[in-house]
Amino acid sequence: LETLRFTGAISGPQEDYLQEALVTMPVIFSHLQLQQQQQQHQQQGGLYKLKTVLPQLKKLSFSKIGLFPFNASCIASTLLGSLGSHLLELDLSHNLLKDEGLSTIFKALASSLPDPTTRRRRPSPSFPSSPPPSYSHGLPNLLSLDVSYTHCTSIGLRALHLALRKGGMPLLRSLLLAGNPLKDEGGLVLAAIIEEKKLPFLEHLDTTACGLGPQASRA
Repeated sequence: LETLRFTGAISGPQEDYLQEALVTMPVIFSHLQLQQQQQQHQQQGGLYKLKTVLPQLKKLSFSKIGLFPFNASCIASTLLGSLGSHLLELDLSHNLLKDEGLSTIFKALASSLPDPTTRRRRPSPSFPSSPPPSYSHGLPNLLSLDVSYTHCTSIGLRALHLALRKGGMPLLRSLLLAGNPLKDEGGLVLAAIIEEKKLPFLEHLDTTACGLGPQASRA
């Protein structure tokens, strides 16, 4: 399974099923991963090798499914760890996530990564006696992020900036921000991201209908 789309407006009784699915998804993935890790550990006579049990998802779309800020923590939990490590495209567009929801997601990505100024500890040469817990490391292979029409302002962009500073999406090539009221303040945040070379591989930036004025354009 490489593509998973939850696309289309969801309203009415289906909303309850959606909320339950969002809450359950990271829990199920974590349980399945731990279960297979334990089996591998037993079969290999104490020698542990990490192999993901999660689907090798490359494209994940939550477009137009009625996400709100209170859904963001579930989305963040789903993205972190083994699932996010394979993801190439993420579409959160056309949802009322707003700055609150987007900040929750981007700050979670940032917190999952070590501070780039801090030295990493060398791993222990001995094998662990039991499988280690799953770990998170941002979205290292993500190429496309679509947060168009999510009511993002400069506040949400600052949270994205934080995630990028920590190396949360180092290979990102396409950033879609259309239809968000970024205005000049958001444009200045974007300019800072580009000037700091936090998106060194960026090829496509969509800021259509974002209200960027002359000040942001000059920046």
